[in-house]
Amino acid sequence: NQLLWWDETLLGGFYGLATIPVAWLLPASPVPNPSTLKLTSRQSHACTVALILAIFLIVTGWLWVDPGVRKAGTILIDEYYSDWEWSDVTLNTQRYGVQTVYNYYCMVEFLKHYFAQVERNNEPLSYGRLRSYSVVILKTPTQPYPPSVREALRRYVEEGGSLWLIGDHTNIFGMNNYLNTVLAPWKLRLEADAVIDPETNRQLYAPTAIAHPVVRSLPVFLFYTGCSVQAPLDWGTYEVILSPRMLRDKPDLAQNTFFGDFAPSLAESVCPTIQAVVKYAGKGRVGIWSDSTLFSNFAITLPGKMELAVGFLDFLNRQNRFPQLRLMSVGAGCLLALIGFRGLRTAHHLAIVAVWSGILAGTAFTTFCYSQFYPALQPHTPFEKIGFLEAEPTDHLPILRPIDDPYPNSYLTAFVAALRAGKYAETCFKMFQCMSYPRVVVIHGHQVIDWKTLSDFVHAGRKLILLDGGATPEALVQASQVFGIRYVPMPGKTVLNLQDASIPVEIAGYFQSGIPLLVDSKRRALLIAQQFGQGKVYLSTTEALFSDMSLGEPSDIPNAAQFALLTILFQLYGD
Repeated sequence: NQLLWWDETLLGGFYGLATIPVAWLLPASPVPNPSTLKLTSRQSHACTVALILAIFLIVTGWLWVDPGVRKAGTILIDEYYSDWEWSDVTLNTQRYGVQTVYNYYCMVEFLKHYFAQVERNNEPLSYGRLRSYSVVILKTPTQPYPPSVREALRRYVEEGGSLWLIGDHTNIFGMNNYLNTVLAPWKLRLEADAVIDPETNRQLYAPTAIAHPVVRSLPVFLFYTGCSVQAPLDWGTYEVILSPRMLRDKPDLAQNTFFGDFAPSLAESVCPTIQAVVKYAGKGRVGIWSDSTLFSNFAITLPGKMELAVGFLDFLNRQNRFPQLRLMSVGAGCLLALIGFRGLRTAHHLAIVAVWSGILAGTAFTTFCYSQFYPALQPHTPFEKIGFLEAEPTDHLPILRPIDDPYPNSYLTAFVAALRAGKYAETCFKMFQCMSYPRVVVIHGHQVIDWKTLSDFVHAGRKLILLDGGATPEALVQASQVFGIRYVPMPGKTVLNLQDASIPVEIAGYFQSGIPLLVDSKRRALLIAQQFGQGKVYLSTTEALFSDMSLGEPSDIPNAAQFALLTILFQLYGD
């Protein structure tokens, strides 16, 4: 079983047993004279307090993140040296293809809601241009940075600017090599590999309360396959994400993506892997992210992706204030710990209590500081949002597992259609989370739905869209009853005539009331709009008409029938 090569329990037990004979080689410790170690009550209390303070300083110093001084919030994203993940190709309802979704246009536009100024660079970089911005983003370069530019970037950072470098797996297009030339002064490096959990073939990251502020506010986060990062062990470097067990798969240059086979072998490492780093550099800061794909238009508003971009830029939009405080705190803690442990060397129970008290106090203080100095940044300009209720099972969107190929239950193209329509599409996992959205989309209606709550939601002036409700006929029947719609159950197949194309479709029935938005060849209403109170509800009796199997992938150029279906979605999202 190949998994045994990196099983933590097996390896831990093996090496644990292997150390037992070593104990016999250690010299016996002399037995101290108890009379010389006896402490007074005041001395024991002083040593206990000293040890608590020591551990507190060590924990706090180890986790400390300089709050810095906020800068102006001016962001520059470079396009001149990059011909991939373009940020200047508009996502709209008319233009389609790979370039429109493997694209940072939405991220840049959404960042404008958080920061004072976000601009694109389309000329050679120079120090004079760089110094006008708080943060410069170098993403997925496809040509080298000249020496003069690398020197300008180094000087810019040392004098208080910040860089965010975004690479990707397997050094594709040579992008990691180009970024490494910029990173060389700080001994940081993006590797030419692809990392994945060898047991699940996907990677989920769940931050803890003491995770670095860049990622502390993330939900459970799905990677789309990045590379590993090499970083020096020093007090100015933070391993923002250190995954405990990743397969570092070597590239296969014969493949167009450079991906290897992701099959474990003794020639490839399975080990703890750094995937995100930040570093203090002079007065400035440098950040590295190793998975460019997830900031693309098709993923940017899925859980965690936009939050990660904002978290990085909020951290980088600061000039260092106390960069040496971390080292000073740990150093002072170690000196105090020597005093405390020496004084309590016969009072083991007090030493244990002191250590745990210091750990708890240190972590509590650190998390408090994180929440005060690095709260989740809020947009200064509101978004026009649309919510997608994605309760269990969460398989309609690539939230907890990747969607590689279209299948009847995947709805990423319908999700991206909301972005094309000019909305900020977000997912919510509980119904109460959706109540603040002006529009809510429910796919299928698998989950147990409180239709009374949704009827109040619509009655108050909101809009509800039930896409492909025929896949769960019980939910469709309940929705029809709650909203007073005449519905005739009649499961089977029918035909749609869209743009001179006949499309077979599975349905659960048809509607006899409401405003028809989509009818079959027999003129029966399969998708209707119904006014309800101050709001409106849209119900569909189809089973998978708006899934990726029907609409194609987000990167596809739609045919005439698919474009007609997308146009219907644009109407639902924008009506």
